[in-house]
Amino acid sequence: MPANRPRQYLVLGISAALLSSCGPGGCTPNDGGGGGNNGGPPVASACALSPNQTGNGLLIDCTVTGSPDTMFIDPLDSNNTTCTPFNPNPFAGTPNDARDARLLTIFNQALNVPVRITYGENGDENSGRVRIGFRVDPSTHTASVGKTPTDCSLPDGFFPLTTQFSGRHVALIDREQTPACVFQSAYTSATHTQTVGGGGPDIGAPSKSSIENAIARQLDLEAARVYNRLFQPNANLEGAFARRAGRCADDYEPFRE
Repeated sequence: MPANRPRQYLVLGISAALLSSCGPGGCTPNDGGGGGNNGGPPVASACALSPNQTGNGLLIDCTVTGSPDTMFIDPLDSNNTTCTPFNPNPFAGTPNDARDARLLTIFNQALNVPVRITYGENGDENSGRVRIGFRVDPSTHTASVGKTPTDCSLPDGFFPLTTQFSGRHVALIDREQTPACVFQSAYTSATHTQTVGGGGPDIGAPSKSSIENAIARQLDLEAARVYNRLFQPNANLEGAFARRAGRCADDYEPFRE
């Protein structure tokens, strides 16, 4: 559509610039793997309620930090987030198509999110659930971005990527599960700007949904940990629980007010 062409030209130009940052032989595999925390679950800070402080409307000021895992984005298709290693033999599997060729890799991610957490927000607390609200103050996501190699490894050629954002987040905790987990949540953006390199153009649109999903997962994990540290201190909050960002295994869904 004509109205979309300027954005398409911009993101294609960015892709071309990232591709040109590889050497004459193309991008070669990087020895690293996974995300900013080497492919493990998101790392969360230790926001905590004092044992003698419970009840609706309790406020906590703290900073959530984390290292989300590596992600793939397609500047022209936000639903294209999976990389398939190139297979030159069409009889041995499905070769990469044009969608795979457009992928960029975002890795070495770090989140620094000052928040005000409200336990029992809007008086929403009963024996089965509690609402935990986050006011997300001006925050930063940093990462590296480069053209995805055909083997889906980390790029050797990359640029720094910086996102400034703020907003709010809601997480509903199922208190009846062990560990207690997030069964509904939603992140709502207030501001979101993103630059490549030193003071480059705002290219937030192509990666906005992926970055905001990483933010939401980090805040869900923190909400679940805040609750469990106080009410289920012996619960195992690592492993599969952390990998699914503190969300309930079987019945998680987006929150709608």
